[in-house]
Amino acid sequence: MSKTVSTSKKSSSKKTVVSKDSTSSSTETASSQSITADTNTSSVITSNSQATSSSITAQSSQIQASDSNSISYNEKTLTGFLNKYGMSPTAYKVEHQGMTAYDALKSTPDTMKSSGEIQAEHLMDQGYLDHNGQETDKGKQQAQQTPDSKTDSETEDDGY
Repeated sequence: MSKTVSTSKKSSSKKTVVSKDSTSSSTETASSQSITADTNTSSVITSNSQATSSSITAQSSQIQASDSNSISYNEKTLTGFLNKYGMSPTAYKVEHQGMTAYDALKSTPDTMKSSGEIQAEHLMDQGYLDHNGQETDKGKQQAQQTPDSKTDSETEDDGY
């Protein structure tokens, strides 16, 4: 597909040939430089990805190490007690010390109780639960009671 321009001077023709050769030669050189550049780029990318991978691994190791250091096993806090024994202090007293639920709740400070244990203690104090946490007759009656009558505003559909 090369065009040869014929001129009366041989030097022109020679220049054309030389320029064609130099063009194809420079194309080949450029092509080989491109391949070399691509190879260098891919090796740079590979080494960058390896460095990034190493960096991520190091960071995740540090995160895991700091996470394991941040878990509290201090028995004087509810969280630490739960982490160490797998249960609340109240449940531990019932299971391992043979206390009733009520006695365990009464001997445990509120800061070491879950919200449900605080509610259960209150229901025991009110007589809705017995000292082992079972519903009493008073609790059953309260659960069965329904409001006597609702006002018009309570029964009216407000569209929501």
